[in-house]
Amino acid sequence: MRFLLLSIFFFLISCANEASDADDISDAFEGLARLKATGDSVQLESMHLTAKFTYDFYVGEHEVTEREYAELMGEKFSAADSNKPVVDVTFYDAVLYANELSKKVKLDTFYAYRTVLRDDENHAVYLEDLRRDFTNDGYRLPTEAEWIFAASQGWNPKKNAWTSENSNYESHAVCSAGKNAAGICDMAGNVAEWTNDWLAEWNDTTVVNFAGAGSPNSLNEIVLKGGSFRNAAANINLKSRGDIYTVTPAMYANYVGFRVARGALLQTSFAPASEIKADYHISMLTDYKKLRTVLGTYRAKLAFRDDETQRIGFVDFLSSSPRAIEIKDTLDAYHPAISPDGKRVAFCTKPEGISGKSALYVRDLNSDGSNLVKLDVESAAIPRWRIVAGDTEIVYVSSTGNNANETDWKKESTWSVKFSGGKFGTPRKLFDGTYNGGVSSDGRLAVSGARLLRANVDGEQRLWYGGEQACNVSLSDSTSETLFLDFGGAIGAEFVGSSYDVHERILVADTAGSLLRTVPAPSGYAFDHSEWVHGKKDFAVATLTDMDGAHSKIALVNTRDSNVTDLAAGAELWHPDLWVDGLNVSDFELDLDSAGVYLLPNGTEPQNQMRVKMELFWCNKDSIEVLALGSSRILHGFIPDAKSINMGHSSNDMSLIYYIAENYAWNHLPRLKTLVISVDIDNWQTIEVYRDQMLAAAPGYLYDANHGFWKEGLPKDFVSLVQSSYPASQGYQNLRETKGFAELPGSGWGDPIIESDYQWAEKNPEKVEIQLKALRNFLALAESKEIRVIGVLFPQNPRYKETDSWGRYGPSRSAAKNIIDSLRACEKQFLNFSLMDENKMGYHDYADSTAANTDHLASAGARQFMSRLDSLTQLLYQK
Repeated sequence: MRFLLLSIFFFLISCANEASDADDISDAFEGLARLKATGDSVQLESMHLTAKFTYDFYVGEHEVTEREYAELMGEKFSAADSNKPVVDVTFYDAVLYANELSKKVKLDTFYAYRTVLRDDENHAVYLEDLRRDFTNDGYRLPTEAEWIFAASQGWNPKKNAWTSENSNYESHAVCSAGKNAAGICDMAGNVAEWTNDWLAEWNDTTVVNFAGAGSPNSLNEIVLKGGSFRNAAANINLKSRGDIYTVTPAMYANYVGFRVARGALLQTSFAPASEIKADYHISMLTDYKKLRTVLGTYRAKLAFRDDETQRIGFVDFLSSSPRAIEIKDTLDAYHPAISPDGKRVAFCTKPEGISGKSALYVRDLNSDGSNLVKLDVESAAIPRWRIVAGDTEIVYVSSTGNNANETDWKKESTWSVKFSGGKFGTPRKLFDGTYNGGVSSDGRLAVSGARLLRANVDGEQRLWYGGEQACNVSLSDSTSETLFLDFGGAIGAEFVGSSYDVHERILVADTAGSLLRTVPAPSGYAFDHSEWVHGKKDFAVATLTDMDGAHSKIALVNTRDSNVTDLAAGAELWHPDLWVDGLNVSDFELDLDSAGVYLLPNGTEPQNQMRVKMELFWCNKDSIEVLALGSSRILHGFIPDAKSINMGHSSNDMSLIYYIAENYAWNHLPRLKTLVISVDIDNWQTIEVYRDQMLAAAPGYLYDANHGFWKEGLPKDFVSLVQSSYPASQGYQNLRETKGFAELPGSGWGDPIIESDYQWAEKNPEKVEIQLKALRNFLALAESKEIRVIGVLFPQNPRYKETDSWGRYGPSRSAAKNIIDSLRACEKQFLNFSLMDENKMGYHDYADSTAANTDHLASAGARQFMSRLDSLTQLLYQK
């Protein structure tokens, strides 16, 4: 049944309309070049891999143009530039275009997905549950191997390409630079191109029909090929697979476009993706956006038993693509319960209604299930967390047997035990009888299920629901209402006004046991394993059993309006527990989806970096004496010690440096003495762009501004909110351990790369004046705060002195000399300012072994720089 439903779903979402149109069908191969690749192969040099083909394929003769994209997708375009490649499109935008093109010519679509998430500019930034059918002949993006094969047919970037030498740093009409031997244009230069492949690193000898990684890595990276108008011909090669920044599918830029391909692969090879936990056959049926619509927040975690594996699975919905993760262990785990802080999970080894001894454990809620501890008692089962007088406790019962026989039931008991610092306290007995449905924090109400609905009200034992059969009982920690399932008895039928079958309704009773409301199960399903949601009033979570009796879904249930939202699907999913962050913020009425939220799903590389940096800032604010701010050159060049942190990140500008310093550092760093900032004069052509992009990327920055940057003091729980907010991707987590420093391996300076019009300063002298004026204002303000500022001109490729450009993004060397003279004048005007010119117009002593690339230091270079910075600061402190 489940398989049939999913099959129908993917058929509907992936198939084109059946109606045919001869004109459309005749266009099916228009604009495509056929490449006979069967029996041939290409080298993927970056992976030391030979990719062999057993099929022929088609690839677009040119990159998709603005006109083509606009006509198919309904977007506006400039008539004058209509034949230029379309740019500023995400990988997901390209996928959607390919699907629409397939539909136009009556082909099944290659890509299937569930929902589309768009940003404010209507870019597709996420496709939920994206899948690719390589046996399908619909339009798609080319694999990296296909792209290399097509590009190899007469590769000559110096002759047939728009590059930084001839493009005037802008894209040009497709095919205006000529074609290769296969009649294909612009494989090199013009704009870089999305491919179909998730980035993989996999060394092998020969692989048949290679198609990248089977799933994304921890940074969600996509292969980008071909270089663009920003790159010199000498630096455009078949080997390169990315960009200066991490290439994620939600990224878009004015130098990135795509071309389409066609060709079915009946045999496909995928590289194993690193750092990805398999979802072990659990399908997610919702994402953070849908969950937020229902709950009002996406701060939620789900735990459950996978009865196929007998292990706990969990989902953290603070993710752009929530995955079910299995905690691998030999323990047979039932009734998982997430702790009030969302960091741990308690569970037992026997299910409700089955007699026998049970063990109770608590472990961290992570993929390793670390810090496992066992409660040392004879038998303990069905754990439930609660907070009593500020202490975190676990309520448990001594037996999982049913409560049908009152005499036998009273021989067992209900207990509580404190849990703090990863350890259990001493258990204390609460009641005779097993109140496995929960005990209120004040102890005045306890409920029990599994056969009968029993209650303890102010010390008096009662039998509720007329003695009819009931189970799956749960006591709300916010309303003290009792939720349960019945067996289609007379009392429920009379309340509803019609009969119903076993478990077809969730029932809710008040503190006296009287029915308040019921919720019907979706058609074709019944409920099981129902529980109140922790931290969200009126919501419950339950499994849905299908007509075959399989627990095939976990669903969120609104007991007020009877809305049911599917969360996950699997073969046998039991005992769901949904935790919603109900952090008690006592000092302020904080918006939990804004306060401290410095990253949202599908954030870019710099946004992920700043998510970690802001947490470092707030957690270390009372000890910071030196703060490093600036671009990726600071990120990879400044090594913090115990009294400093590195808040540098890629895609930065001077205005963002000032913003962070003035609004955060000066208001919250009581011990701050020195700011170290990267003075990237080659990026002075960019004014406030990166600042505005960063501040608009997540609600936390605006929320801080709207609250005066908390100058009067932080709310009590603010730092906890930051720590529990949407996390950076796994690939950025190590920045915590290094206090913000990102180490790079030594690869040498290489060839000097010039990626923009280096004469921008002569053409726009007002930009230099704006930057100098802003710097002077900032230095004056820093001087009034008695804060020293050290501005660093980081070393770049010494071979720039052989060119007319000062650095990677200009300016001209003559303009750079004038700017540096102005910086020296600032040094004389403001006694708190010191300039460290480590570049020295290219005449520096940073050897090739100290460089990571043309404008970033490797770890050896960072150590050399820090030695000189330490010497300078010691000298300055002596003055």
